Amino acid sequence: MSAIRAIARGRVFVDIQSSGSIENVFGEYGLSARGMASKGAPIHSLSEREREVLGEVAKGYTNQQIADRVALSVKTIESYRARLMQKLVLRNRTDLRRLAIESGVLRGPDQV
Repeated sequence: MSAIRAIARGRVFVDIQSSGSIENVFGEYGLSARGMASKGAPIHSLSEREREVLGEVAKGYTNQQIADRVALSVKTIESYRARLMQKLVLRNRTDLRRLAIESGVLRGPDQV
């Protein structure tokens, strides 16, 4: 029942007993055991639009500025940002920026 409830809420359910250890589970998805996206995180799993929004967030633009730049509503940008944070298991904009640089989505401070 726990698995069904988790999936119904859009979450992931992992049976640790079947997987061996939490490190094995996180490693399968390119994550560290601490829950942070690590180098090689599943950037490839992002859509082109998600990568675009990731790059704009990493450059330091506000949600309104990003919305203006990519011709979407602020609410849509907020949704993309929230989805990125959840998909990549990140906590804040700083984590997004670091991941964007490490993954090559953003090449460094000179791109801001």
